Amino acid sequence: SQSSKKGRPKVYLDPIDYVPRVFIEFEDVLIDMGNESVGMSKDELLDMPGVVLSLLPKKDAVAGIKALLNAGCNIWITTKISNKNQGAVSEKIHWLQQYTPWLANRLII
Repeated sequence: SQSSKKGRPKVYLDPIDYVPRVFIEFEDVLIDMGNESVGMSKDELLDMPGVVLSLLPKKDAVAGIKALLNAGCNIWITTKISNKNQGAVSEKIHWLQQYTPWLANRLII
Protein backbone atom coordinates (compact mmCIF):
# COMPACT_ATOMS: atom_id res chain seq x y z
CA SER A 1 0.00 0.00 0.00
CA GLN A 2 1.11 3.55 -0.69
CA SER A 3 -0.66 4.96 2.36
CA SER A 4 2.57 5.77 4.14
CA LYS A 5 6.34 5.65 3.92
CA LYS A 6 8.38 4.85 7.02
CA GLY A 7 5.24 4.87 9.15
CA ARG A 8 4.19 8.43 8.23
CA PRO A 9 0.53 8.98 7.36
CA LYS A 10 -0.36 10.39 3.98
CA VAL A 11 -1.30 14.07 4.17
CA TYR A 12 -4.00 15.51 1.94
CA LEU A 13 -4.02 19.25 1.44
CA ASP A 14 -7.04 21.32 0.59
CA PRO A 15 -6.83 22.58 -3.04
CA ILE A 16 -6.87 26.18 -1.75
CA ASP A 17 -3.38 25.52 -0.39
CA TYR A 18 -2.11 25.31 -3.98
CA VAL A 19 -3.54 28.66 -5.09
CA PRO A 20 -1.06 31.57 -4.97
CA ARG A 21 -2.40 34.49 -2.96
CA VAL A 22 -1.58 37.97 -4.22
CA PHE A 23 -2.17 41.07 -2.10
CA ILE A 24 -2.41 44.33 -4.06
CA GLU A 25 -2.29 47.69 -2.35
CA PHE A 26 -5.20 49.89 -3.38
CA GLU A 27 -3.49 53.28 -3.06
CA ASP A 28 -0.08 52.68 -4.62
CA VAL A 29 -0.79 49.97 -7.17
CA LEU A 30 -4.41 50.10 -8.30
CA ILE A 31 -5.42 53.76 -8.42
CA ASP A 32 -3.72 56.64 -10.20
CA MET A 33 -3.22 59.26 -7.50
CA GLY A 34 -1.90 61.91 -9.85
CA ASN A 35 -0.77 63.95 -6.82
CA GLU A 36 2.15 65.53 -8.70
CA SER A 37 -0.28 67.86 -10.46
CA VAL A 38 -2.18 68.96 -7.35
CA GLY A 39 0.82 69.36 -5.04
CA MET A 40 -0.62 67.21 -2.24
CA SER A 41 0.67 64.09 -0.55
CA LYS A 42 -1.16 60.82 -1.07
CA ASP A 43 -2.58 60.93 2.46
CA GLU A 44 -3.75 64.55 2.12
CA LEU A 45 -5.51 63.71 -1.12
CA LEU A 46 -7.22 60.62 0.31
CA ASP A 47 -8.38 62.59 3.38
CA MET A 48 -10.65 64.64 1.12
CA PRO A 49 -14.19 63.19 0.86
CA GLY A 50 -15.14 62.06 -2.65
CA VAL A 51 -11.63 62.06 -4.07
CA VAL A 52 -11.32 58.26 -4.32
CA LEU A 53 -14.39 58.09 -6.54
CA SER A 54 -12.86 60.61 -8.95
CA LEU A 55 -9.63 58.66 -9.43
CA LEU A 56 -8.98 56.33 -12.36
CA PRO A 57 -7.14 53.00 -12.34
CA LYS A 58 -3.42 53.14 -13.04
CA LYS A 59 -2.50 52.29 -16.60
CA ASP A 60 -2.62 48.51 -17.13
CA ALA A 61 -3.49 47.83 -13.45
CA VAL A 62 -6.86 46.21 -14.22
CA ALA A 63 -5.37 44.21 -17.13
CA GLY A 64 -2.56 43.02 -14.84
CA ILE A 65 -5.03 41.88 -12.19
CA LYS A 66 -7.06 40.03 -14.82
CA ALA A 67 -3.87 38.29 -15.98
CA LEU A 68 -3.14 37.19 -12.40
CA LEU A 69 -6.72 35.92 -12.03
CA ASN A 70 -6.43 34.02 -15.33
CA ALA A 71 -3.18 32.50 -14.05
CA GLY A 72 -5.15 31.10 -11.11
CA CYS A 73 -4.11 33.54 -8.39
CA ASN A 74 -6.30 34.37 -5.41
CA ILE A 75 -6.37 38.20 -5.45
CA TRP A 76 -6.98 40.44 -2.43
CA ILE A 77 -6.92 44.25 -2.31
CA THR A 78 -5.38 45.86 0.78
CA THR A 79 -5.93 49.40 2.01
CA LYS A 80 -5.82 51.60 5.06
CA ILE A 81 -8.53 53.81 6.50
CA SER A 82 -8.24 57.59 6.53
CA ASN A 83 -8.86 59.04 9.99
CA LYS A 84 -10.12 62.27 8.42
CA ASN A 85 -12.43 60.83 5.77
CA GLN A 86 -15.18 58.78 7.42
CA GLY A 87 -16.55 57.69 4.05
CA ALA A 88 -13.23 56.41 2.70
CA VAL A 89 -14.07 52.71 3.06
CA SER A 90 -17.40 52.95 1.26
CA GLU A 91 -15.76 55.10 -1.45
CA LYS A 92 -13.12 52.42 -2.01
CA ILE A 93 -15.76 49.68 -2.20
CA HIS A 94 -17.75 51.74 -4.73
CA TRP A 95 -14.57 52.35 -6.74
CA LEU A 96 -13.86 48.61 -6.82
CA GLN A 97 -17.46 47.90 -7.87
CA GLN A 98 -17.07 50.35 -10.75
CA TYR A 99 -13.65 49.31 -12.10
CA THR A 100 -13.12 45.76 -10.80
CA PRO A 101 -16.51 44.39 -9.72
CA TRP A 102 -15.09 40.88 -9.32
CA LEU A 103 -12.87 42.25 -6.48
CA ALA A 104 -15.42 44.38 -4.62
CA ASN A 105 -15.79 41.77 -1.86
CA ARG A 106 -12.03 41.10 -1.65
CA LEU A 107 -10.95 44.21 0.27
CA ILE A 108 -8.78 43.88 3.37
CA ILE A 109 -8.60 46.93 5.62
